[in-house]
Amino acid sequence: MPGITHWQHPNFYGYFPCNASFEGAIADLYCASISNPGFNWSVSPSVTELEVLMVDWVGRMLGLDGGGDGE
Repeated sequence: MPGITHWQHPNFYGYFPCNASFEGAIADLYCASISNPGFNWSVSPSVTELEVLMVDWVGRMLGLDGGGDGE
């Protein structure tokens, strides 16, 4: 049918259905309230130290040497 918008077509990106549940919204609110931004060490030293430990751990798993800490 010409002139008709077929919103069920896979190539139509005009509308995105909202499939969020109430439980999902509450979970997102909870996660956003307890999250800690880890921009740098002065903002959140604990998150930065955990990130350094995880990067070192993944580097050891991949068999990389320990020189990737930026120093």
